[in-house]
Amino acid sequence: MNVPLEAKDENKQVEPEGNERRPVEYTSISAVLSDAEFLTVHPHRTVGSWSYGKILQHLADSYNRSIDGFGYKNAFIIRIIAGNFMKKKFLREKMPAGFKLPKAQEEKLPSQETSIEESLANLKQAIARFECEEARADHPAFGKLTSEEWIQLHLRHSELHMSFVKPA
Repeated sequence: MNVPLEAKDENKQVEPEGNERRPVEYTSISAVLSDAEFLTVHPHRTVGSWSYGKILQHLADSYNRSIDGFGYKNAFIIRIIAGNFMKKKFLREKMPAGFKLPKAQEEKLPSQETSIEESLANLKQAIARFECEEARADHPAFGKLTSEEWIQLHLRHSELHMSFVKPA
């Protein structure tokens, strides 16, 4: 999960006309999975620079890291600011797209392409694990989150990435 302090205009993605992201709003994790399954078996296209397989794998990795840990923490000052001033916004509102990530976070992104089918299977497994296991890791920017806060964060994160996948 990436939580930069601010987005600079030069870092925001600007999509050419006709490549707008689709509106996505999830109210449950099962809705995320249903949407992913639908788009997998129907013609679709992506806008932005990631393939659909990479998007699904990134979401699967995020669910798993919310259990196993992320392998890094943001700087103390960022954790204080993010935890106290940004967390509620990220849990309730759409996440903005187009941030240039710090190197430690960028290294956690999927580095190679995986097939859509493999990535969807990984997402299903990660979601099942998230729903069954009670253990939760600290978020690198927000620190400890309740189970409900983790769900909301995953929903907002999924909305962000799945908005780049459009039915063809």
